[in-house]
Amino acid sequence: MSVVTVSPFRRRLGWLVRFFPDKTIRYPQVLCFLRFLLKHLRGPLLVLWDRGRPHRAKAVAQFLRRHRRRLWVEWFPSY
Repeated sequence: MSVVTVSPFRRRLGWLVRFFPDKTIRYPQVLCFLRFLLKHLRGPLLVLWDRGRPHRAKAVAQFLRRHRRRLWVEWFPSY
């Protein structure tokens, strides 16, 4: 999984990657990646997501609610 970061203050782009070799990405890997983001990036985070099944899992929704002060999600429109 990867993320492109944009710093509005420093006007820099970044890229964070987390590899899950030999695994299909499911909700546990999504949760692991979100924790990784919260640990390595400061300030509020806006995540742009497709409507993939792992992103819509109940455990992911609960995680997002627990971190709603710092982590927001915007969904891409349906295809």
